[in-house]
Amino acid sequence: MAIMWYWISFFISASGPVFAHDFNFTYGEVAKESNCVTVSIFMEAIVKEGGLRDMEQLLLRSVQFSDGGSVKAVEKIRFETETILDGSLIVQAAHLSQCFAGKMDELTIVTTEEFGPLVLHWDGQEYPIVPGSWDNTIAFGPATALTSLKVFRRYIFLGFEHILPKGLDHILFVLTLFLLNLEIVTLLKQVTVFTVAHSFTLALASLGIFQIPSAIVEPLIALSIVMMAGENIFFYRLRSSRIFLIFMFGLLHGMGFARVLGDLGLNTRHFMTSLAGFNIGVELGQLAVLALAFLVIGWIGDRPWYRR
Repeated sequence: MAIMWYWISFFISASGPVFAHDFNFTYGEVAKESNCVTVSIFMEAIVKEGGLRDMEQLLLRSVQFSDGGSVKAVEKIRFETETILDGSLIVQAAHLSQCFAGKMDELTIVTTEEFGPLVLHWDGQEYPIVPGSWDNTIAFGPATALTSLKVFRRYIFLGFEHILPKGLDHILFVLTLFLLNLEIVTLLKQVTVFTVAHSFTLALASLGIFQIPSAIVEPLIALSIVMMAGENIFFYRLRSSRIFLIFMFGLLHGMGFARVLGDLGLNTRHFMTSLAGFNIGVELGQLAVLALAFLVIGWIGDRPWYRR
């Protein structure tokens, strides 16, 4: 039974894309004039004939604005483009405009999963826009400025979401720790080492002290899953060398977490709050994976045939 699970995790990780994350990251800026707002989203997207219309339709169905009362779709979209030799267009920016009837004290932006992650800048602050959430509110007055608690809560959600449901690579790695031995003490040893390691490199990379290109990190993360799954097949007990491997692979996964956090954007006014919230969210996501694994197959751990 255990062998079957190991080979499942082995082949899923081996057959997937080399790069463990697939983020179409965009960032933008907010401009406000009286009761009108413009959200400028910057990108480098190459579109063929008709592609600009498809992009416009995507924005129209994926983005909504609210002033705290009425909810409206985007009223006007203007693109900044550049034509290249084959006639294709490079889309450099999309400016989304909307006006409201009354005075605007805040703006709530709701996007769909289809749109993907977005970070907006306003008045020196960075606002990660969580798809599907109505908590993506930008305050236009100092009295309603973004609080540390709100930033902390938002980044906990982003960290958790990066594991469940989006972090297949990290889910598989945590499962390789779980499947070696279902004893709580054994599992806690491995998870603690992994947590310490990835928290360390997540902090270093987020602070800009130490960074490795994602083109190197992401294939190594995929390789770490394959190696841990293979070790589970050939070794029945927790070896000291396995603890070392887990620590080294934890350092790699921390670099992967840092890249995601860099894409989402750290709130510059609440830097440490954002970093701590994201890391806590990641830990909660990992614990959720382990809890679900225990619920599904934890009952078979003491069966004599489990390791056969």
